[in-house]
Amino acid sequence: MSQIVDYGDPYMEMLSIFLRLLEKVIADSSWAAEVDLSDVVLVGVKHTKRPRWTSR
Repeated sequence: MSQIVDYGDPYMEMLSIFLRLLEKVIADSSWAAEVDLSDVVLVGVKHTKRPRWTSR
């Protein structure tokens, strides 16, 4: 990508490379492990009232 876009900052270029490689590691296909929740027990629920958002 640095051949097309001049980042002007070596840090930004390294960050771009890192994020491109990180995307391959955390792709959806790498999260295929089964999780067994059969022994999980809900012990409590907390409800908090949030203010409503109004559109202007």
